[in-house]
Amino acid sequence: MKDKLTMKQRMFVELYAGNGTDAAKQAGYSGSSATLAQIASENLKNPIIRELIDQRIEQKAEVIVADRLERMSFWTSIMKSSDFEIRDRLKASELLAKVEGDFIDRKEKNKGITLEDLILEAHSLIDDEKKNEPLQLRKNLR
Repeated sequence: MKDKLTMKQRMFVELYAGNGTDAAKQAGYSGSSATLAQIASENLKNPIIRELIDQRIEQKAEVIVADRLERMSFWTSIMKSSDFEIRDRLKASELLAKVEGDFIDRKEKNKGITLEDLILEAHSLIDDEKKNEPLQLRKNLR
């Protein structure tokens, strides 16, 4: 794929870090800022260049950003190591517990409500409506 690109285009891919005009200038393209911006725009529209840049960004992100498993492994190693102070080991333990959801209060809706409770509540509502019925009739008759 890279062999379909010119040397300057390959350099552009390697040097692109969000600013196409700067990458074009550093890759050896010449011209005014407007010309360099136009070249950068054309390069970024090239599907091969775009794909190579996206691949580079993904590779860098994988190296830079630790995923959940890496963080958990790191915290575990600190927690278990006697080389760290107790406060650091406790903090690592706390972070592990947080990521596992150990500190979340889980409250279930309708916990402790039985079918019998629901039936009694329904009867209570029906009784309340019946009590109010005669008042409504009297108000409507006036």
